Amino acid sequence: MKYIAIKRISENGRTRSCCFRVPVSWSAILLVAGVLALPSLQARAAQMPRLKKNHGAWQLMVDGKPFLMRGGEFSNNVYEAPRDRSGLEAMLDAYKDYALNTLLVPVSWRSLEPKEGTFDFQMIDTLIEQCQKRDLRVVVLWFGAIKNGGLHYAPSWVIQDRQRFFRATRPNGRETYAISPFCRAAWEADRGAFIKLMERIRQKDADQYTVIMIQPENETGCQEIDETRDHCPTADKAWDAPVPDDLMKYVANHDGQLIEWLQKVWTDAGKKSSGTWPQVFGEGSDGQKIFMSYFIGRFIEQVASAGKAIHPLPMFINDWLGGLDSPGGPIGGPDFQVMDIFRVTTPSAFACVPDIYQENFKDWVAAFDQKDNPILIPEARSDARAAQQSWYTYFQHDGLLFSPYLLVPGESDQKAVPLHLTWSNLKMSYEVIAEMEDLILGKQGLRPRELLCFQLDKADKSDTTFKAEFHGYKVAAQATRGFGKLSDGTDTQPTETPGFAVVVKMAPDDFLVIGKTMKVVFQRNNYRLKVREKGRFRDHQWVAEQPLEVLPGETETLIALTEEPKSLDLVRIKFEKSRPE
Repeated sequence: MKYIAIKRISENGRTRSCCFRVPVSWSAILLVAGVLALPSLQARAAQMPRLKKNHGAWQLMVDGKPFLMRGGEFSNNVYEAPRDRSGLEAMLDAYKDYALNTLLVPVSWRSLEPKEGTFDFQMIDTLIEQCQKRDLRVVVLWFGAIKNGGLHYAPSWVIQDRQRFFRATRPNGRETYAISPFCRAAWEADRGAFIKLMERIRQKDADQYTVIMIQPENETGCQEIDETRDHCPTADKAWDAPVPDDLMKYVANHDGQLIEWLQKVWTDAGKKSSGTWPQVFGEGSDGQKIFMSYFIGRFIEQVASAGKAIHPLPMFINDWLGGLDSPGGPIGGPDFQVMDIFRVTTPSAFACVPDIYQENFKDWVAAFDQKDNPILIPEARSDARAAQQSWYTYFQHDGLLFSPYLLVPGESDQKAVPLHLTWSNLKMSYEVIAEMEDLILGKQGLRPRELLCFQLDKADKSDTTFKAEFHGYKVAAQATRGFGKLSDGTDTQPTETPGFAVVVKMAPDDFLVIGKTMKVVFQRNNYRLKVREKGRFRDHQWVAEQPLEVLPGETETLIALTEEPKSLDLVRIKFEKSRPE
């Protein structure tokens, strides 16, 4: 009598085991195991995180269901060396309590491969193990050859070997602290390390999918040369060579449909169908930016595609922003003007995404929300604005991810986080968003929109009135508290959230309003208010807690959202016809 132990992957991707006590030969055991292995592998493949459209909006599928990433990003150095592992559990507990479900965690090349050919997997192993215990998902940020446009997290053996790993150079021939995108040895070495990382993630996490997404490189581009191109000998040769066919074909096939900036640059240069880079795109800074974006994109693709062949998780690339008129940080980064270029060069990445620390958050999100580019905000300010910006990302732009960097205002090192993550506006918002996740995901992409968000950016005037037509109703919103200054000239206290309000269509003539420090007015001819109530979501269902007064004959319905620092208002209103229209 023998026991057969069978290990299979259940529908939610988790592991289940069972035993049967039957008389059986060893050959039969092997036969049964072989038969069961195939569906098990198929189930595992079906659970691989992937992007899917719902009502025209991109969503991330995790364990076969849409998943809204409520994120927070570790600081660059807080979890980078074995000594940092001791504090990881306390930090993860703090984040779990913060209502996050997704952590963005750097893994640096210098910690993974401190000596060439010698790999240390302690950091990624511990991270996956500890996040699995807490049901936290992870987005791995690969700090490879490019981090903030430079070599900041490459191994010392790469940094010190300037002949093998040659640098981008200025027009005067001086080296920068950035690898040239034309350095084959660099992307080959970077790719080799990235392959090892992806192999390890697959080995440790293939039946769990704790790691759900990858960012290859970080804030890509080439620092220190700003509006000019790389002038190393290999770059000079490429500049005077014909523009590669893949880019020329894309530009020609999408004439009139290109991103506006790229369309103008190409048109102003004469809309040539072939030629050298200066002939096709001009000799100035715009042409040089396109040139650098193309070759930096190809560098990233050499790394990303190799890792994706090992473990095909979704991948995105992030941008260090400049200004809206000149959006790039380091030249050649994936800003919104050159997203078409990265579509050609970096097909392994599904999106170009912004790290937004600037004041005009709404303008930046809108700039990247074009040409079917999914919206993710992997880095943002950790001050009080994070709360309103999270709602705006998910509601107004059908975002997949919002993630502030550091989270706690004034903290420069996340090792202090467990001592300070006690309360904030973002935690309050994330808790509500977690309860509403299925509702939000079900409405993303619907047209006409059933999700609406008003927020006061620092670039807005404090008396700005926001207006929208929403399912037959005129809706207006205005902040009741603007941006102020303290006596020392700094911004308002972190607990003082600038105004925001979100509106959800729950049913015909039935709306939910959520927010703070705003007043919101609904108006529709021949309709009157029937119900006004405060409540909460519990177990993902709306629960009315406090009926509010309904005045007879109200022609306009005002919802005044709380100004209490530690409160968030949820108000549901329902209307009925007052007389036939």
